Amino acid sequence: MRKLPYTYLVLALMLIPSYIWGQIAASDTLYSRAMTGDTAAQLLLGAEYENGENKRIKDYGSAMKWYRKAADAGNATAQNHVGRFYEQGLSIAADDKEAIKWYRMSAAQHLPAGMCSLAGMYEQGHGTNVNYAEATRLYKSACEMKYGPGCVNTGRMYERGLGVIKNDGEAVKWYRKAAEAGDANGQRMLAWMLEHGQGTKADSTEALLWYRRAAHMDETGAQTNLGRWHYFGIGPLPVNYHEAEYWFHKAAHGGNVLAMYILAQMHESGIGDEVEQDYYDALELYTEAAKRNHKGAQYRLGKMYEAGKGTPSAPDKAAQWYEKAAKAGEMNAACALGMMYYEGRGVAEDKQRGMQLLQQAAAAGVAEAGKYIQARKTTGN
Repeated sequence: MRKLPYTYLVLALMLIPSYIWGQIAASDTLYSRAMTGDTAAQLLLGAEYENGENKRIKDYGSAMKWYRKAADAGNATAQNHVGRFYEQGLSIAADDKEAIKWYRMSAAQHLPAGMCSLAGMYEQGHGTNVNYAEATRLYKSACEMKYGPGCVNTGRMYERGLGVIKNDGEAVKWYRKAAEAGDANGQRMLAWMLEHGQGTKADSTEALLWYRRAAHMDETGAQTNLGRWHYFGIGPLPVNYHEAEYWFHKAAHGGNVLAMYILAQMHESGIGDEVEQDYYDALELYTEAAKRNHKGAQYRLGKMYEAGKGTPSAPDKAAQWYEKAAKAGEMNAACALGMMYYEGRGVAEDKQRGMQLLQQAAAAGVAEAGKYIQARKTTGN
């Protein structure tokens, strides 16, 4: 292989943009610092590998290596990350006992995130016995250090009566602490309590303020609620389907399954001149929500395949989605699937199973199932 002349090599290097050299230098510096035992650099390097940042290939194994080095040296944040990797089974076999060991180390150094991680293990009974009182104590301690998630979780424990006497007023107090600390989840929870007058006097104006603050921080639950307020004209807001669609779209794009489902319904039916009917968009949204186990979306997706909306008619695919939804307790899907079994559409005919599903749906109050059963009795088919 012929080598490039030295002059060409120098020219090629000179053409590399200066910002690339800066990134290379910064990256090398971080690695060098990490190699000398700088725990802050090790922590940053672990985060870069975990998230695939600064031109590093995403690699949980390498991330764990550097988190572990920093954790072994006593870095509380790294200890919390190591615990998380064991809890979630990232690059290693999931091990709740190991996870809680590292969370305890982190919490012992009064790291609020570590306290909340440990509290979560006590709350769920992972790696230890369920202990709601200890979970609440840890959440409170984290909140007292101005850590928003600690405040939110303390509020949730009071709202549900876990480890403490159920007290919606106390829940509101802790949610407000989280909201005022800038925690978007706390802002959404406070808004919900204010909207419904739960633990406090109903106040739609203040509720709207907190929903908006959380929504602008990309909290998808708040965005979904803002869409709902615009859709129904709740509180001081008039009905505005354009605004509703906008917020449902943002929430759906952020992964909110309920928003996907509602937006799909809007696109499937259309709303006058304000929201265009679009079966293709509806099908795509239903599919994404259905894959995430939203039983309503699974049912509607089955209807789309059965009717051939946004896709060629496919009774077999319709039956598959009806089956998933019915198993999850969606009785409209049980009715639709029962009809398909009874008539042998998309599935092998099985009148007995079809009638069982129809009777189950009718008993749950699905009127269509009752009418179908009665019609079969009348005709004798």
